[in-house]
Amino acid sequence: SNKNIGIAISRKTAASFNAIEIQNATSRVDWDSCNFSALGTVSRGTLTVTDDADVNITNCVFTDMSTFIFKANSTILSSTFRRCDLVTQGGSVITNCRFENSTNAVSLLSNAIGSITNSTFVSDGGNHAIELTAAHAGGTYSLTGCTFTSYDTANGGTNTVIYNNSGGAVVINASGCTGTISYKNGTGATTTINQTITLTLTGLITLSDIVILNAGTTTERVNVDSNSGTTYNYGYTDSGSSIDVGVFLAGYVPFYIRNYTLSASASNLPVVQVTDRNYI
Repeated sequence: SNKNIGIAISRKTAASFNAIEIQNATSRVDWDSCNFSALGTVSRGTLTVTDDADVNITNCVFTDMSTFIFKANSTILSSTFRRCDLVTQGGSVITNCRFENSTNAVSLLSNAIGSITNSTFVSDGGNHAIELTAAHAGGTYSLTGCTFTSYDTANGGTNTVIYNNSGGAVVINASGCTGTISYKNGTGATTTINQTITLTLTGLITLSDIVILNAGTTTERVNVDSNSGTTYNYGYTDSGSSIDVGVFLAGYVPFYIRNYTLSASASNLPVVQVTDRNYI
């Protein structure tokens, strides 16, 4: 824990010379708040979980390294992979991590996309965030709380968020994600993205009633009685559409917002409820 580790400059070696390998499935490895940095460019350092040991990596930063291979008993939390090569998930749990400017055509090779949550992916302009392996073919999966920056908004290119290389049909139900989840299909693959975006009403007085309508109509999207708490999360899939919002509570002036355009990413909408002096 709390160590800075430099991977030595090794000019006259093979690229695979500097390596960390975890062997023996009964081992336990815990790294907390460690910074690994490649000091050279010839052998930048790899990390391979060869046997499925209990591996826990928390608050670590890996900079300019080569490839990473994890397995199902690995858990990677709140860690950063900056300018590294391909990271292979191998069934591991990945939460609150950051993949930034990968030097590979893909940042993360995934066989369990549902185990990737609340993580951030930043493209250098020419790589995919996540490649889906054959393990995903013919399935429906969730993707929760992830942020995608500098990726294509159109499908089919080399800089999309998802590269579906599973060879089959994949459905992804994305919720709480920021950025357009674009995709490219490999041979025999099809992809459906159902992206639920969240609009959060903030500053509510508890037990307020909330009505959300299609703009300019009486068609209700949401009708909530006595909302608990001071916020309300409204999930939608049709960014660019317009809504009317009404908030009501006895003793307060009704609050309205007309013709509000739903954003393509998660956003907040402040609500101000004023005491009705004429209320009896």
